[in-house]
Amino acid sequence: MKKINKQKEIGHWGDIIEDKIKLIKKFAGKRILDVGCSKGDYVFYLIEHGYDAYGCDTAKDIRWRKKPKNFKVGNIYNLPYEKKSFDTVIAFEIFEHLDNLPLALKEISRVSTKNIIISVPNCELPQVFYNSGLTFYHHIDKTHINHFTGNDIRELLQTYGYTINAFSYISPIRSEVLFLYSWYIPLPIASFIGKILSKISINKKIYSDLLVVASIKNNH
Repeated sequence: MKKINKQKEIGHWGDIIEDKIKLIKKFAGKRILDVGCSKGDYVFYLIEHGYDAYGCDTAKDIRWRKKPKNFKVGNIYNLPYEKKSFDTVIAFEIFEHLDNLPLALKEISRVSTKNIIISVPNCELPQVFYNSGLTFYHHIDKTHINHFTGNDIRELLQTYGYTINAFSYISPIRSEVLFLYSWYIPLPIASFIGKILSKISINKKIYSDLLVVASIKNNH
């Protein structure tokens, strides 16, 4: 089995998010579909760690050629898979783009038997953002047509028959980088120091994303 360089590929930010992997290992079944998989980072990681993983996205990525049988072109409203094909469906940073959330949830539950694991941008802004004249980048991303707080995403899933199994805030903002940069410290140095400071447990954390595990009632 190929060893993953954790420092390079896994963390709070980047292609593979550690908090997501932890929840997958704790809650997911062995057969997993990544909807909106992009270049397939999670699919490749999961395959290398013993999972039967597959990916689907609206456009083919050249990196799929490494495992062509594990990827398909399709969309979340009409997934190209048979009923109950997977134990778990993961969908990371997808729901903020969708114009028909009920249909997406119905289609995900059609192909899964166990649960779903999804993440969305966190749109709960602390008062300090208003006082500082700041906002999260995803608040001004024009492709984001849905904006979720923690209560919003939980209510959405529960409304359409899901039971919440786990909920967490993930991907802490490195506000230290902004503070250091504002004092004319070059960005590369500010980023390096900020990354170290952000790991200090006494720091107050502000998180950019929400992560949810949910199972569909009477899905078996």
